[in-house]
Amino acid sequence: MTTPTSNADQDYLAFLNKANEPLTTGASSTSVSAAAEGVVGNKKPFRTTQEGVEVPKPLVRVCEKPDAVYVSEADEPFEAVALAWDEAGRGLPDEGEFLCTLFTCLGFGVWCWVGFVSTMVEIVYSHCLVLLGSSLRSRCLLTFALCTVEFAQLIEHWDPEHAEIEILDPVDWDAGGRYNAIVDAVREAGEGNDVRVYKVVRDHARVEYFVVTTEGKGKGAKLVGVKALSVES
Repeated sequence: MTTPTSNADQDYLAFLNKANEPLTTGASSTSVSAAAEGVVGNKKPFRTTQEGVEVPKPLVRVCEKPDAVYVSEADEPFEAVALAWDEAGRGLPDEGEFLCTLFTCLGFGVWCWVGFVSTMVEIVYSHCLVLLGSSLRSRCLLTFALCTVEFAQLIEHWDPEHAEIEILDPVDWDAGGRYNAIVDAVREAGEGNDVRVYKVVRDHARVEYFVVTTEGKGKGAKLVGVKALSVES
């Protein structure tokens, strides 16, 4: 004897059948591709190359090596960077502003030290520290926040004004010497010019390191180097 099936049972069976259907190939591959490329909402991948800008051969060679990966939770390969950059005698993006800010902050430290050791101006110092010192500290923080906008715009960051970017010396970035071959290749591509590392935060767990230098001078110059993603959860 067959038991009549209620409408609720039929709806539940239809739900189970729908849930067991395979995902559409196109939709699945699109989602996986987007996740692999780091496209989340409007956070598109950073620009590393552009049409008409040739990647220097030393960078091509080093990026083709199987061990050219940045060791983190993801072990992502290094990618070549080659972007048009009108350096106008300033060298790397934001480098001049960075050094200017550094000297400003150092000057503030020296000023405090002089005030501290000078008993003759102790009262004046205590008042100036509040009025002038806070102003200088604010200026330092503000300049550090603004000085990396130029680089953020160059790599087409989705929010250049608020990008979290830190400029590092290669020695500090690679204290253990693991990436000496990478840094040497970048320096060769720039014909001996200064090399800097720009640490760009993508989100709470991912950062991207741009190890770059300049090639050429003036309007015909290029920003060249390599870039790697690091997962630091």
